[in-house]
Amino acid sequence: SASVTATKPVQQMERAELEQLGLSTLADAVKLFVGTEVHDYGGIGGMKTVNVRSLGAHHTAVSYDGLTLSNTQAGQIDIGRYQLDGIGAVSMAVGAGDDLFQPARHYASGGILSIRSERPQFLYGRDSQWRVRLRGGSYGLVAPSLRYAQRVGSRTVFTADGMYMRADGCYPFILRNAGARSREKRINSDVHSWQAEANISHTFRSGSQLAVKGSYYDSERGLPGAVILYNPFSDDRLHEREGFAQAVYDQTFSPQWALRSGLKYTHTRSHFEGSNAVYSGGIQVDHSRQDEAYGTAAICWTPMPLLALALAQDVSVNLLHSNIYINTHLDVPNPVRTTSLTSLTARFRSGRVQADAGLVGTYAVEHVQAGNEPPVRRHLSPTVAVSYRLLPDRSLFLRAMLKHTFRMTSFNDTYYRRMGNPNLRPERAHEYNLGLTWHGRPASWMRYLSVTAD
Repeated sequence: SASVTATKPVQQMERAELEQLGLSTLADAVKLFVGTEVHDYGGIGGMKTVNVRSLGAHHTAVSYDGLTLSNTQAGQIDIGRYQLDGIGAVSMAVGAGDDLFQPARHYASGGILSIRSERPQFLYGRDSQWRVRLRGGSYGLVAPSLRYAQRVGSRTVFTADGMYMRADGCYPFILRNAGARSREKRINSDVHSWQAEANISHTFRSGSQLAVKGSYYDSERGLPGAVILYNPFSDDRLHEREGFAQAVYDQTFSPQWALRSGLKYTHTRSHFEGSNAVYSGGIQVDHSRQDEAYGTAAICWTPMPLLALALAQDVSVNLLHSNIYINTHLDVPNPVRTTSLTSLTARFRSGRVQADAGLVGTYAVEHVQAGNEPPVRRHLSPTVAVSYRLLPDRSLFLRAMLKHTFRMTSFNDTYYRRMGNPNLRPERAHEYNLGLTWHGRPASWMRYLSVTAD
């Protein structure tokens, strides 16, 4: 299997396995991956982030159908908003995975969670497919979902997904003060969200493929806050909206040459409003808007069966507009960051040895409307990974990896109200991995057994 022969630790779950386990959310599935942590910031509908081997969510990229999800303001992705209804497979890789053909953003991350949409199966000669599901649970949870798939001609498939979720979130708790105890319930914990997505995939006569995706997410929720002096009151509300459109094109020119390119645009809005004595004037209203334009192109060259080379170039432009000032003079920075990532990767296979070596170059420049601008950032990040088959007639492998990653600061790190620091330096992380893997059939009554230890 790929998890055994890979030079880096890779874990994957297909849709059949996800359904057998009875999972309903992406966060529930990710919790089952070894060496992976999911941080939950608020129960039903609350933010959930993923990190690999305690490097932090900022070092873990989340890829959706080949292109990474992005949030430059916070620097981390909320996987709690994704249900498993339209997902076909989920994989987690330490490093950048074992696929040579990836965007430079994947190689620049310490770990990557990859999500692949479900491919519809048209049975009994039908050209369309419907699926309706309804989930329910405690604390007023109701979550219906709808999926529709249509085959358009012999080479085009269209799918559409819709999901709605609401919950009261009135969790019970015990309030203790010295010898006094009282049973209470959280208030202002409700959440209402809906999500819509459409996909079109087309295969050209030449064999090249084009996949287009559009997605929109909208949520409105209460933030309960702390209980202070028996007062549980809170009317803080958060409204988030995010939409993106992306297109991925794959073409194989010959057995030696292949091309993969992608374009993506993401627009995100956030609005917070609350009243509390701790806020200046008793009322706080924060709103922000993020925009990202992202493009990637990768070319793979296989000059001989023993050697393969891949070159990927990514360019992104990120903008943040908000009313969150950086000091008491109401200076709003409204930063614009342009980032270039270039990765060059080589793979060598000979007999019982597979070796991968890569280099990622980062160049980032930033401009602000007010305040001090961070310096231009340049950095080279190398990676080396090796897998060796210990016995010629057994699937027993020894693997090792050394990887260096470079993380730019998020906009919140740099510009958040009175706490941001434009002189904050990027993070440099080092990853080391040594593992032993094996798969086989040790007994006649056993169908398959796989063991990996890293």
